[in-house]
Parts: sequence; C-alpha cells; structure tokens
Amino acid sequence: MKRMLRTQLALLLLVLPVAAGCALRGAFSRPEIHWLSLEEGIAVAGETGKPCLVDFFYGPQCPRCRRFIDSIYSDPAIAARIERDFVPIRVDLTSSLSAPETKLAGEMGSGGECMLLFLDRRGMVIRRRDASPVCSMDAMGRREFAAILDEVTAIAAATAGR
Repeated sequence: MKRMLRTQLALLLLVLPVAAGCALRGAFSRPEIHWLSLEEGIAVAGETGKPCLVDFFYGPQCPRCRRFIDSIYSDPAIAARIERDFVPIRVDLTSSLSAPETKLAGEMGSGGECMLLFLDRRGMVIRRRDASPVCSMDAMGRREFAAILDEVTAIAAATAGR
C-alpha cells in the first residue's frame, strides 16, 4: 500500500509542473496582433470600414520600435483594441518597399524612418481639423498611444459618411 502511494505521489509530482506550465503559458504569452501588408490592409479596411493603423517598422534593433513591441503592442488591452477597432498594417523598413508603401512614405516625408500613421477605410491619411496628419515618429507610452487611438476613432466616426 505504501509503495502504491509513493508511486502515485511521484507521478503527481512529475505531472503537476507540466500541467501548471501548460496552464500558465497562456497567461504569460503576449497578445498577438495580426499584421497585414499595406495592400492587404487597405482592402480589408474597405470591406470592414475600419481605419488602418500603419506602423513603418524597423525591427527590434530600433529603440522606438523596441518600445512599441515591449510596452505598447504587448499590452493585452491595447492589442485587443487594435484587433477590434483597426486594421493593423506593418511596413517592414528593412525590406524593399512596394510602390504603394514608397508612395505613402514619400507623401508623409518620413525619409525612411519608422513612423506610425493612420489611414481611413479608403486608404487616405487621416487628418485633424487643421489638416495635419495623425502620425508620430516618436516613442510614446501606453496612455499617449491610447489617446491617439481615441482621436483616430473619433475622426473616423465623424467622417464615416464622407
């Protein structure tokens, strides 16, 4: 009887860490944003009516991009909001740009630098009342980023019928 209890206890001690690890893996994994190309994203925006969040992205070696990866896009609430309310588009600045990507970067005067901007459902740059584009080339915190998402959502809703 004692031998059977020891065997069961040994099995439990072997299985418990594995089961706990599987259960916790989901709790500690980063939320995933499903990035599209510019061309794909504009097509989806046209179908869904959602604005596009366009991230001209250099990769983790870029301090601004690293901050967005670690602090902004990894936030579960922000990632869920992006997936729900926007069409996420990533332009990889380490690769050759497509003609539409090159045109958009030129229009914004980014000079090949990382940049965040927003497009409406037709692929046009979302602009404020003063005609300035809603964009940023700066690193920012979660609150600043959430405020920009709020601003874009309001502008997109106000101009939806146009």
